[in-house]
Amino acid sequence: MAYPGGPSKLRRAPERGRLWEVTENLAVYEVKSPKALGANASGANLQGSAAERIGPGVTVARWCCRACRTDLGFMSKNYKIGCRRLDAAIQSANPNIGDWRRYIDDEPVFRQFFCPGCGRLIENEIARKSDDLLQDIEWMSTGRIGSAED
Repeated sequence: MAYPGGPSKLRRAPERGRLWEVTENLAVYEVKSPKALGANASGANLQGSAAERIGPGVTVARWCCRACRTDLGFMSKNYKIGCRRLDAAIQSANPNIGDWRRYIDDEPVFRQFFCPGCGRLIENEIARKSDDLLQDIEWMSTGRIGSAED
């Protein structure tokens, strides 16, 4: 799977690098070397925009699976794009739902997002079949990752 800002060939966060836990299954890590992302020394040729650079120099934040550290893309993008996705009938979320046509016009789906590296369930959502992916976590630049206690 290749897309601008997404994972390529199941890149992984460095084993000794620090992870910042976001949810039970999702984390963020920093890439301090632009060459690790295929850029030249000035940071040019990075996929994505300058908004993906945080702090001084060329430090880039990326999503990853907390279990196996598989990269899920730039932190400024929706991490769900880097996941494997399974769309199922709404009854998969709850068998007691019954016929959705009695209540709404648009068909709902139960979307599940899995880590492409280890298969761990990262997130799920219920949406209309025609809806775009919900971006439930969005990055707001503060100049660094982590909390004041780091």
